[in-house]
Amino acid sequence: MQTELPNIMGCNDGADSGLEDMRPRAIHAAADRFLEPLRKLSKLYFEFVPNESQGNATPCGEHTLCRLMNGSKVASDQCRPAHLALRNRARIAGTTGRIVCPNGFTLFAVPITSGLQCLGFIEGGRVFTKMQDETAFLLLTRRLTRTGSVDLNSLRADFFAAPVVSTELVQAASELAQFASVGISLNSAGQLDMEWPPPIAKASRLARERFKEKLPLGFIAKMVGLNEDYFSKLFKRTTGIAFTDYVMRMRVTLAQQILASSVLRISETAFECGFESVPHFNRVFKRFSKMAPRDYRKRMRKNRVMQAV
Repeated sequence: MQTELPNIMGCNDGADSGLEDMRPRAIHAAADRFLEPLRKLSKLYFEFVPNESQGNATPCGEHTLCRLMNGSKVASDQCRPAHLALRNRARIAGTTGRIVCPNGFTLFAVPITSGLQCLGFIEGGRVFTKMQDETAFLLLTRRLTRTGSVDLNSLRADFFAAPVVSTELVQAASELAQFASVGISLNSAGQLDMEWPPPIAKASRLARERFKEKLPLGFIAKMVGLNEDYFSKLFKRTTGIAFTDYVMRMRVTLAQQILASSVLRISETAFECGFESVPHFNRVFKRFSKMAPRDYRKRMRKNRVMQAV
């Protein structure tokens, strides 16, 4: 039986534009699908930043402090370099980067990757991790008033209304962003594989439709009309990831959803996602998630409790 990855993890197919703008549209659609629930749940800032905007990094503009920075010398000298450094740190490390920006906000960035390619970032946070006082506000206003006229009343209101959260909650939010980045990557693939050679695009579609089934490399190679060895090399060269890892990654993404939102036992989760043994499931899950399934479930439950407080 063919099984699609759950629709909550995807974006709609059928974009009617040309190939040139298919990639950004697909990634933006997937990002919106994932990030909007995170914003509503946590009340924190989450934003998708396309990789192509790296050369023109701008402050996160919804907050009064950040809007005041846009177009100013402070933004050019401090904010933009800080955002670029944050994203570069995340891209190079392949995992979450974190900084305290010139306004005093804690920010994090998580790379969204497809194989070896960085598609963009989830940037989030924009919170204080300690209470701010008049001294901190005075220092900030001195710096900003050098750039021109500033509405101090609006600035004061927004400064002291900014969220103040624990470092543990920032860590929890960044971990949610990491899991979202995997889903965004996988679910934009339906559009991204339009750029790949037809045999690889077909193999990608087969994997997404039938990832719970046994999918031997030889079987898939035959389905797409290629020699097994050549198919294996071409798939990895095209996508940056081995075909078996591509399938396992989709299984782990589904397992993360189940563990976070259901009461199924670990063994039931493993079999539901297409694994034939619990030890194999545990090994693969830990490889991709950097923690055991049981620990992942505990962490997600803890995150929900922290966000409810």
